[in-house]
Order: sequence, then C-alpha cells, then structure tokens
Amino acid sequence: MEEWANTELHPLGTLPSTEEMLRTLDADNSQRSHRKTINNAPSISYSFRHYNDSTGTLNNLNASLSLPIIHETLDYWQGTQVDTTMSRRTTSLSARLYFSHSHHKTNRNIWGGYQTNVSQPSMRSLLNIRTDSDPLNIQLGNPELRPSRSHSVYGNYREKLRRTLVNASFSFDATQDAVATAVLYDKQTGVRTSSPQNIDGNWNTNASAGVDFPLDHKERLRLKQTFRHRHNHSVDLMNNARSVVASNYFDDELSLSWEPTDKLDLTAKGDLHYQRSTSARADFTRINVFDFDYSLAGQIELPWNFQLATDLTMYSRRGYSDATMNTNELVWNARITKRLMHGNLLLQLDGFDMLGQLSNVRHSINAQGRTETFYNVLPSYALFHITWRLNKKPKSEENEKIRRIK
Repeated sequence: MEEWANTELHPLGTLPSTEEMLRTLDADNSQRSHRKTINNAPSISYSFRHYNDSTGTLNNLNASLSLPIIHETLDYWQGTQVDTTMSRRTTSLSARLYFSHSHHKTNRNIWGGYQTNVSQPSMRSLLNIRTDSDPLNIQLGNPELRPSRSHSVYGNYREKLRRTLVNASFSFDATQDAVATAVLYDKQTGVRTSSPQNIDGNWNTNASAGVDFPLDHKERLRLKQTFRHRHNHSVDLMNNARSVVASNYFDDELSLSWEPTDKLDLTAKGDLHYQRSTSARADFTRINVFDFDYSLAGQIELPWNFQLATDLTMYSRRGYSDATMNTNELVWNARITKRLMHGNLLLQLDGFDMLGQLSNVRHSINAQGRTETFYNVLPSYALFHITWRLNKKPKSEENEKIRRIK
C-alpha cells in the first residue's frame, strides 16, 4: 500500500477499486444523457349527437384536430466520440374522425372512422454515433432519419335479422417513412453494421364477415360461421436491399353448439388458416401453407355441486418446406370444479395437454417470410386452484326500501 500513500499519483480519497474500474472502462461505449421535453398540444374538437325517439335511431359524430408542438433538448456524452447538446422543435398534425349509427328496434349498429398520427424518431437515433461494445454487431446513428406517419381507416357493421346475427368489418392501415434496420454484413470479418433507415410501402387490409343463427325453434342448436381475409404488404431491408413481401391470409371458422339442457352444452369446431406469400426477392421461397384444427368441447353439471369441462383438439400444419413444421398434435385439456359455500368457494383442478403431444418448440413465419423458433416451457401440467369470491349479493328491493326509511 506504499504506492497508494503517494498523494501525487493518487489524490486523497481515491480507492483502489475505483482506480481499477476506470482502467477497464470502455469510455467510447459509456453513455450519459439528460433529456428535457416541453409538450404543448392545442386541439379543437366537434361532437354531434342526435336521437330520434320515433324511429329509435341514434347518430354520433366526433371529429378532432391536434397540433402537438414539442421542444426537446438532449445533453449527450459518449466517451471521446460525442459531447454535445442537441435541440429539436417538431410540429405535427394529428386528426381523428369517428361516427356511429344504431337502430334499437332492429339491433343494427354501424360505426367507423379515420385517424392519423406522427411518430418522431428518438433523438439518440439521430446522433452520428458508433456503438461497438459488441465488436461483431456495430450500431450507427442516422441524422437523416425522418418521422413516420400512420393512417388508419376502419368500419364495422352488426345487426340481428330476425334470429340471425350478422356482422362485417374492414380496416386499412398504412405507414409512411416507417423505420427499418439496414444491416451490412462483412463476410470476411463476420461483422454486422446496422443503422436505422426510413422506408415506404408498408400497408395492410383486414376484412371479415360472419353469421350466427339457431337451427331449431328453441335455439338450443346454433351454427356460427366467420370468414376473415388479411393482406399484408411488408417492405423491409435485407442485406441493405429493399425487400417486398406480399402475404394473403385466409381464416375460416365454423362451430356447432348444442345445449340440450341447462346443465349440458357441447361444441364442435373447425378452423382453417391459409397463408400465401410471394416476393420478387431472389432468395425468397414462395409460401403456401395450411394450419387447421378441429375440436370437441363440453361442459356438464354433476351431482354434489361438481362441474366438468373438457376439450379435445387436433392441431395440424401442412405445406411447410421444413418437415419439422408439418405436424399433428392432439391436445386434451380438462377441468373439474367443486363449488362450496353457496358457490363462494371454488376448488378447481386443471389438466393441460394430458396426452403429452404438444411440442415445446413453436414455429412461425413472419411478414418477411422468415422462419422463427419460439421455446415454451412445461407444455403439459396440472394446476390446482382455490378461489374465494368476495362479491356481495345485492339486497332485495324491499330491504332497500326499509334501509332508506331508516
């Protein structure tokens, strides 16, 4: 410790642990920042509401405009690269329009709208800095990064025609100057250099329609059909080149439910999901895949306040180029419930994937047609619940009158 007694080399109060830390500190990848934001958002709105008692119709219209004025200041320090104060003042218009129409006598409901918003890039991403704490993954800033604007249009319709429920919906979403990550890979060194970049052309549409109607006069037997279509136009950057992938998704769900008594209900259900993805990218493999499942489910009230619920489902996948993704998985779940103390205390035992066929490795295909693998633990398990209901039953009207008199 004689070396540390020399105050010329080590100022009084400097401990060896601090000195050693400073020697190993990567100054160029050490950061310190302070950000200050002042946000003023003047806005104007209009609201209209009209109810016609004779026809039972209600119409609503809401419109609003907002002009956020944001002033930001960033004090940023990163080693020997950057020691700067950056300020930014942004003004962007946000708008929202919403309307609804309802007809109580026919149970008809129609609603929809439009909205647009602006998302500003983070101030740090605008700095011309280099982060290489991981030498194989270098990150750069981009001072030319522009804000992104989103647009959304949507509409919904729902009505009961006699005993049949019908519904339909649509939506359109688009993003201008979306932020993508450009990656440049050096084959000789294995280093990946990435930076944020603006890119245009991302949009998607959604449309659905469905019916729900009884097959008998007592409405114990019901059929439900729902069809959905989604189109996704995904634009991204791969190997610093523009990658455009167009995907169409079709979903069809059909279910038949039967409730012969108040103590028993059964449901048979089938789902079909189809994906078709195409791209002009040289390394892209066209995707035509099917995911489908069919199941039986039921719930029955048993003597002594027991209830049994169970479902058996076969999950299947076809058409994937990776053979490990073309699977069949039969999943059986069950729950038995015991009600005590007038239903306030519930004892429940769950069994999930009791056949042990559900894989703990899950696969999917994202918007750019790349396969991802997700890991999930404990695909099969049993779980015991004890539930105590704290809700209090409402008093009768007579007791309420007595309470008010007192």
